[in-house]
This record gives sequence, structure tokens and C-alpha cells, in this order.
Amino acid sequence: MKTGLPNITDVQLVKYIAAEANQEEVAQVEAWLEQDAENRHHFNQLQAIWQQTAALAPNSVFNEQQAWDRFTKKLAQRPVVKPLPFNAGWWKVAAMVLLVVTGIVTYNIIRRFNIEKPLQIIAGNTALTRVLPDGSTVVLNKHASLEYPSQFNSKERKVTLKGEGFFTVTHNTAQPFVVACGKLNITVVGTAFNVKMGTDTTTVIVEEGKVRVSNEQQSLLLLPGQQASVNNNSGQMQQTNQTDRLYMYYRNRVFVCDATPLWKLVEALNDAYDAHIVIANKELANLPISTTFNNEPLDKILLVIAQTFNARWEKKENSILLK
Repeated sequence: MKTGLPNITDVQLVKYIAAEANQEEVAQVEAWLEQDAENRHHFNQLQAIWQQTAALAPNSVFNEQQAWDRFTKKLAQRPVVKPLPFNAGWWKVAAMVLLVVTGIVTYNIIRRFNIEKPLQIIAGNTALTRVLPDGSTVVLNKHASLEYPSQFNSKERKVTLKGEGFFTVTHNTAQPFVVACGKLNITVVGTAFNVKMGTDTTTVIVEEGKVRVSNEQQSLLLLPGQQASVNNNSGQMQQTNQTDRLYMYYRNRVFVCDATPLWKLVEALNDAYDAHIVIANKELANLPISTTFNNEPLDKILLVIAQTFNARWEKKENSILLK
């Protein structure tokens, strides 16, 4: 058999036959097959043996373990047989079968212990909702991202968040749910909470249940209606009561304000409507507003704001000025 191309082994051919090869390996094998008719003949023999021993190929981690157990049990219980008369063809086939079995076992052991790359979801210009492997759900705000394993381990359910996300966590006391945000860990058992990781500050707001917010310097236990603001540089935490539910806006376009500073509402409106609202009259910035806007047009919201504060608004180029 002429290989021509380097590193084309029977283990690689088995991976190709089992559709487990990556794109680069597929290209290498196909180039090798086209190179020589003897290569193609060898591949066809290997493929035929693979199909005859298909029972050894696992469909899942569970089946793989069962197949391995059956294989080792058969080896231990194999009967003693008299050797057959030497036959070059028979030994060639036997050697090939042994090579295939060895390749399958070696490949599956490597695959079993290989560290799996985490899955990643990224929200684009709109919010994105996903169900995680344990049944928990996350709503990612625009441009946020989340990394998580395809299957959580037995000790914890850990994910990594960048940006803002709202989590509704499936209850499991034996397997805590952990959200990593930079140097911060948010740990829960079963609850609903919002996490917003900004440039300077990360804010955690609890809607239901209990949430533990911790880093190397400090740890806080938050209850419903409480929030923690964490300085991303110093790690210092501040616990306060959450007076509004404005954080819900990216999930349902509902803006719930309860003595909310105007600047905070404007910040949410800019994000939700891709607007550039500027509070030109700085005296308005910290004035409180108590109202609810339920998925209403931006022009209508601006009209209510103007009437509430006896102000006016106007469009100027790409900006909206509140005066």
C-alpha cells in the first residue's frame, strides 16, 4: 500500500469511516484515496471489516461503556482453541481485524478523556433565549455571550457570561448553578436573577430565591428585591434594595419605573430602541419617574417624559435631545 501522504493511519481511516474525522482529516484521507488504487483497495477492506464489527462502535457514552464491558468480558471468558494451520491470507485478515479493534478502542479511550470544548451562544442585535442542558433558561441581552458545557458535571452547573443575561434556574440542591463573570461568581440552587456585566461595574439583581455573589475579597447573600453592585477593578461590593424592575426591558419591552432616575430610563431606552437620546438639560438627569411603558413606540414614550418633566424633545441629526 502506498501512502504518499504522511500520517494516514488505519485509526484515521476508521475515524473517516465512522464520520468522526474533522474537516482537515477528511481532506487528507480523500486525497490519499485518490492518490493510488492500492490505497482505495486497502480502504475498502478496512471498511468491510468495520461494518462487520459495527457492534463495537458506540452511539453514546453509555453505549460505549457497555460495549467496552462486553468486549473485556468476552476476552476474559474466551475459550482455549487449538491453533489453525498457518495460512498467510488468514493471518493477514486476523491482523487487520486486530488493528481495527485496537484502533477503535484507542480512539474511544482518547475521545472519552478528551476535554470537550464549551458551547457558546452569542446574541446579535436582538435579545436571545436559550434552554441549557439542565432545563434552565437564559435570556441574553443584545451582544451578550454565554459559554457552557454540552453536559454539566455532577458537582456544579457552571456557565460563563459576558454582557447581560437573565437566568431562570432549575432547582437542584445537589448541583449548584454558577455564573462566572470575570472574577465574580454568582451561585444559586434554583432561582431567577439578572446579571449585567459592564465595563466598570457588574450588577446582580435577584427576582426569586437566594443568590450568593462572591469574589476573592467579599461574599454577599442576596434575597428577592435586593441587588449587588460590584466594582470590576477593586472587587468591592455594595448591597442595596432594588426599587424598580427596569432590568426586565430587554426580555419583553416593558419598562417598569418606580422613582427611577431619568438617566437610568434613558439608558435602557437607548439600548432597547437603538436610539441616541441625550439629556441636554442636566437638571433633568436625576429626577425620578414612576410609570410603566408596555412595548410602546419611542415617540410616545418621549412625549410622556416631556409632559412629566415639563420639558421638550427634538431630533437633531442622529440624536434626540431632551431639553
